[in-house]
Amino acid sequence: MIAWLHALAWAPLRARLGRSVLAVLAIAVGVALGLAVNLVNEAALGEMQQAFRTVAGDADVRIEAVVRGTGRGIDENLYGALGMRAEVETIAPIIEAEVAVPGRREALRVIGLDPFASAKLTPQLLERPEAGARGERDPMRQFGTQVALSPAALTWLENGVPGSVKEFTINTATGTHKLSVSGTLAGIDNAQRLVVMDIALAQELLGMRGLVSRLDLRLQAGADRAAFAQQVGSRLPAGVHVALPEVREAQAANMSRAYRVNLTMLAMIALFSGCLLVFSTQMLSVAERRSELAFLRVVGVTQKETVNLMLFEALALGLGGALLGAVLGYGLAWAALHVMGGDLGAGFFHGSRPALPVAPGTTLTFAALGVAAALAGAWLPAREAALAQPAQALKSGALQDSQSRAPSSLVGLGLCLLGAVLAFVPAVRGIPVFGYAAILSLLIGAIMLTPALAALVFRAAQRLLRAMPHAPVMLQLATQRLANAPAQAGISLASVLAAVSLAAAMAIMVHSFRHSVEDWLEQVLPAPAYLRQAPASQTRSEASFDAAAQAVIRATPGVASAQFVRTESLLLDPARPPVALVIREFGTSADEQPDRQLPLVARAAPVAGRESTTPVWISESFLDLHRERLDLALGSSFHLPLPVSAISTIRTPVRVAGIWRDYARQHGTILMRASDFTRLTGDARMQDAALWFAPGNDSPAVLARLKARLPQATDLQIIESAEVRRLSLSIFDRTFAVTYALEAVAVLIGLAGMAAAFMGLILARRREFGMLRHLGVTSSELKRTIALEGASLAALGAALGLVLGVILAAILVFVINVQSFGWSMDFRVPTLQLTGFAVLLIGAATLAAWLTAQRVVGARDLVRSVREDW
Repeated sequence: MIAWLHALAWAPLRARLGRSVLAVLAIAVGVALGLAVNLVNEAALGEMQQAFRTVAGDADVRIEAVVRGTGRGIDENLYGALGMRAEVETIAPIIEAEVAVPGRREALRVIGLDPFASAKLTPQLLERPEAGARGERDPMRQFGTQVALSPAALTWLENGVPGSVKEFTINTATGTHKLSVSGTLAGIDNAQRLVVMDIALAQELLGMRGLVSRLDLRLQAGADRAAFAQQVGSRLPAGVHVALPEVREAQAANMSRAYRVNLTMLAMIALFSGCLLVFSTQMLSVAERRSELAFLRVVGVTQKETVNLMLFEALALGLGGALLGAVLGYGLAWAALHVMGGDLGAGFFHGSRPALPVAPGTTLTFAALGVAAALAGAWLPAREAALAQPAQALKSGALQDSQSRAPSSLVGLGLCLLGAVLAFVPAVRGIPVFGYAAILSLLIGAIMLTPALAALVFRAAQRLLRAMPHAPVMLQLATQRLANAPAQAGISLASVLAAVSLAAAMAIMVHSFRHSVEDWLEQVLPAPAYLRQAPASQTRSEASFDAAAQAVIRATPGVASAQFVRTESLLLDPARPPVALVIREFGTSADEQPDRQLPLVARAAPVAGRESTTPVWISESFLDLHRERLDLALGSSFHLPLPVSAISTIRTPVRVAGIWRDYARQHGTILMRASDFTRLTGDARMQDAALWFAPGNDSPAVLARLKARLPQATDLQIIESAEVRRLSLSIFDRTFAVTYALEAVAVLIGLAGMAAAFMGLILARRREFGMLRHLGVTSSELKRTIALEGASLAALGAALGLVLGVILAAILVFVINVQSFGWSMDFRVPTLQLTGFAVLLIGAATLAAWLTAQRVVGARDLVRSVREDW
């Protein structure tokens, strides 16, 4: 059986090698993209989870501060109080922060620990190299004023010169410090850049005397972790949380889940396009081999064996695409990890450079999807070939009769209505499952409706041409043919409709997002320049301007005005990542108030008696993530923890005065007036300054004056708003590079599918063309007729695809994007881009039809094909 299938299927595949290779490539693209996205994410998540376990060790429970950042933490006296509890076996105080290294843009992570307390929980942070390596001292004596580096940190500091680093310098809130290297941490084999030191030294260098970042606890055997966490959590001071380590690992996975799922769905779209191309290729194969398949039926091959033959060919295409896609997927993942790192181009795992994992399960899953797509695309052609009557199939044009059976328009209409309903179903655990189901349902439903729509459009065109006294005969002939064979027109339209609609939907979504980001940048960056300290962004909480420094900045010659900004990190929910608290100054005029300065999507109307409550403006993503837990709504109130000292917080009631767009922070932002923050906490320190220059002044001149007037400030920088916008948009374009590539792939696959389907239909009409030649129609007139048919089909496919694309884009913008990321965007259609795209598509389709006509109409036996039925 296998030998019989191989003999009959392999030869046709080799005979149409070009189309077979194209189908294999289409399947391979979908497999490769989906596999690469998941491999990159698995690598990044694996490294992040390994990094978490490295510094968390075997802790059962963690005690953390609500307000994060260098210089803030937990009172170290809590260490003794918790250590006295009977359930606690071991407790270890930890200092964790990121510091700046002069001359480096990236930060270095500092871990301060008590080696005796941490020996049981994190022994990997105390290991020394094997004999012969640097730093062979007793691990319990490694600290003092010396530090130990992870291999990645040592390599990073050595900068290509092994053995060159025996000491290095860091910048912290307390100044510039030089550290001596005692050795490396051989127990850390990942890419983390860590410097481990004694906790007392870390407290001194970071200005955290009496503070610890967190407490790691291991409980006695048999102790109930959940009960302990609940009991201890209720007795902790305000501003301190209890967290379980596995919750933090789940957060890492949830950070990129929506983005990962979206990219995977794009890969599935590529696979769907590949499925349509296999369909068109197999339909063409049936047209070319109609006599061969009919002869096999005559000599005794059953319908089931005919189906198996066609599916075997598709299986070969699918296996080839799956194998090639797996190789390409690993190649793409390797390139992505080395070029963009593990952040998927979206900044989720910033600075991550994990190793490429080998994932047999993931690889087999996407390979199976590729094979399934090929088999699904071949099913209908195989069924058509098997159902054809052998005697009738031996006649020319028999395939036209089988193809005249159009799919049910009622089923297509039902799928479209189902898609419209699914678009309004909420997300499942933050994943827009039903949104993607709506897109698939609409796409399949529209494809099933194409024959009816083609008949409606071309019959209307036929009536219009008949009413025109001087309408071209060839145009009338082409229109009449398409009007009378809607099922055949639907076969060619399927690939074009899918490709155009998907490409248009993605183009509209990306254009809408980019336009919204541009508008957002204009609103959130109103000043021409911004003053900041410290190049390493993670250490920014150390660098601040007190009230005196703010006065100096405002009085500096060349500075017309300045408004200051500060950002704090708040852990409102231990099960979710921290949110950003942005403290910002606003002007006194009406145009300088938050309602005018922020990109608001909604504002609360004033309510009598509630104006005394402190107003805050929350981002859309904050509302989406914390709506249920905090019972959030426009105008509602909730309690917000605010830092009043290094270890203390107050819970103050605030009112949601507005909801605004914040594309910079996916996990939520709360914005508060600086005057309100200072009134509540007594803290007037700020981190950044928005600067407006006096006429005749520029950034270099003003920066030089500021450095002279603020000698205590380190690494002062002035960043132009225009440069920030340029960099932000370049990052946006890099993030959506995969989307742009998928648009191009979808269009190419759609054109190839249409060309294959159209060629199959032309081959099936050889008798018709032969009869027209008998009646005196010239070869050039036939070619023009076929080219007109191709252009008409492409024009209809492009029009229908653009309409469907707008609908799909609306689902992407208003459903999938909101459910995935929690933020909204303006709906913008790139009219010029889509018009040019449609014109190019129609031109390419017309050219493909003309070339196909050249091959068929120019054949010498075309006239003799009429005699096949005589």
